[in-house]
Amino acid sequence: LVIKKHKAFVRFGLIHVVASNVSVWISALVFEIAQEYRYETYTQQTTGKLQGTGSTMFAVENTSLPMTAASDGNCYTERTLADLAAPYLYPCTMQYSFIAAAIVYKIYQAVGRSPKLNSRGISPDLADDADGTSCHKSNRGLFFGILVGVGTIIAISMFFVFYEKLSDKSVSIYIFYISELSLLFITGVVLICAHYRTRVLLFIELEDDNFDGVLLTFALCGVYVYHMFIIIACIQSLTSFDMFILLSLCTSVLEFVQSSCQTLFLLDGMRRRSDNDDHVIKKPGRALVTFLLVCNFAMWSVNTFAVERVQDVNKLYVEFYSYLPWNIMATLTVPMVIFFRFLSTVCLSDIWHRAYTKEKNS
Repeated sequence: LVIKKHKAFVRFGLIHVVASNVSVWISALVFEIAQEYRYETYTQQTTGKLQGTGSTMFAVENTSLPMTAASDGNCYTERTLADLAAPYLYPCTMQYSFIAAAIVYKIYQAVGRSPKLNSRGISPDLADDADGTSCHKSNRGLFFGILVGVGTIIAISMFFVFYEKLSDKSVSIYIFYISELSLLFITGVVLICAHYRTRVLLFIELEDDNFDGVLLTFALCGVYVYHMFIIIACIQSLTSFDMFILLSLCTSVLEFVQSSCQTLFLLDGMRRRSDNDDHVIKKPGRALVTFLLVCNFAMWSVNTFAVERVQDVNKLYVEFYSYLPWNIMATLTVPMVIFFRFLSTVCLSDIWHRAYTKEKNS
């Protein structure tokens, strides 16, 4: 997008859109924290106990909350479809606002600039080899990726069936952690193999700043914060052999390692290009990149639909941090964890397309 006229006016409008998206992001965050806290307070008032303090809850008529249990008890007793879907939808609002703000700010920076053209007058981004869009050398990765995806769908379905039908939620938690550990271990091994295969490609320095890399690094910080809080709580609570604590600790440690290795692979892979015709024909590592793409989409699905339910059942974190601090931290970082998997899928698709095309010289 080339903007050469009314630049001051355009910059004012774009920065206003950026600020609006940031405001929506903050608004969604605060609203979700407040709603969850009100619902938890109402739940504890009905049982007479405030979780995390061990003391008797104060009477409803003496509460100082903006919305008391007496005023909206019916709302929590008969929760609407929107209320039930809110835990899955609010991360989408936050991710969309963040992505929109980042992209509009990128456009803001480009106001008044002219695109770089090659000798034929074509932008280098549009001059990629058409063969990069074909599915050549991707079939095996796609096949095994679909197998993993189908297994993930079955695991998520079993998780919700056991969660809704059984009074004991432990079976559903086991299913979640086992499926998560399996995905992390498999993708970790494939990442090592993919790096080994793609290292023969030409490494180039990007002329522009790596916009996806900046977003990916920011999302990785959210992953680090979320899992570091979980690791600390698990280590401090590991006084006896508890399978839930062990599974949670192993999952967070493996997530920490896998996300770090994957970020390094993505930052490296987005700078790789085919150096000769042999690379274009053989496409080393493309099947593995395809497999990782499908697996990251599967992990995005798991994080989107199951993480909130697991937190509802596994009260370890709430007991360790108390409800409000954990709710604030989780509401802030869980969307970043989901966004990391979504953006990883985008970056892998970029590698899938661009890494197997020959670099065009201007």
